[in-house]
Amino acid sequence: MTFDDFFTHATAGAKPYPYQRRFATSTKLPALLPVSTGLGKSATLVLGWLYRRREHPEEAIRQSTPRRLAYCFSELEPARDYLADLDDVGLISLAAVEHREPPIIVHTVRCKDLLELWDTTPDLSGNDLDVSRYIRDSDDNDVQFFWREFAKSPPAEPGCFPGPGREELCAVGIQQAREFVKKLKNQEAWRWDPLEREWQAMQPAVLRPGMVLLLHRDAGGYDALLGWTGDGEHKPMPRLPVHVALAQELAAMDEEEEATPVELTPHLLQVAASARRLAGCFEPLDAEVPWEALATAARWHDVGKAHPAYGNDRARRQILGLAHVSAPPTVSWLGIQVEFFGAVL
Repeated sequence: MTFDDFFTHATAGAKPYPYQRRFATSTKLPALLPVSTGLGKSATLVLGWLYRRREHPEEAIRQSTPRRLAYCFSELEPARDYLADLDDVGLISLAAVEHREPPIIVHTVRCKDLLELWDTTPDLSGNDLDVSRYIRDSDDNDVQFFWREFAKSPPAEPGCFPGPGREELCAVGIQQAREFVKKLKNQEAWRWDPLEREWQAMQPAVLRPGMVLLLHRDAGGYDALLGWTGDGEHKPMPRLPVHVALAQELAAMDEEEEATPVELTPHLLQVAASARRLAGCFEPLDAEVPWEALATAARWHDVGKAHPAYGNDRARRQILGLAHVSAPPTVSWLGIQVEFFGAVL
């Protein structure tokens, strides 16, 4: 029986993905299986293991496949504890075991927390408001690594050394990350300090979940096929090219501004102009970006500050005189009359 027939019969008609077929039929099991959520990891492990153990045409593969499959360690640990307390594993003893799931503790979003999500002022460390406790699972204890090539230490100029792209980041468990950084000799892990505006070398003991850390390419630890391995011999592929103009534009926008008041109308026009300057930096997707819509959104993004509740009648008159912007509508939100509600296009 082929694996395709085995898989189709077990799943009532589904066809296996190519990676599932390779897992079940290859001569050697991979050390790591990097698969996105929703692509059949459970079916791959269970059916692939069963096929290798019972139906694989090669006797050597069947014999070398482990007899036991540890499916979920989080469920095995309490089961092991229950068995350790039993004198026997008879049906009566097993039936007497009472399992209770631990309570799930999550953060409750209060009205104060919700209102603070619109707070754009930096915190004491110069970073944006931390909302990770609302969007990350309580057991999400990963840090994120990305790799670059540089000399002894990474350059501090963000224009020529921009932050990582989404495709560069690799999530690693905090304990594995600490052990990996501890083994590094001359290649430290670096973290950008927004206050000092420089890269700082991080020691293993100070790593915490949620950090984004820079590694030199020679530090290794990543394989293009297997993903994170922690093996220094596995060198990551060179990073994807970054458009220089975009990097410089983002770096200029990230520079600290002088602490001088800015009137609302010039501020809105300046942000709209900055949005237009980004046009041409996203080739070949530039034609699909609605630049005029983004510029319009930029002109509107802070209009709510012209509301009379802020005591800013002058700003309100300025806003009503802006070209291409009509009088903002009045809406009710949380019992407060607001003349404009920010929109994301």
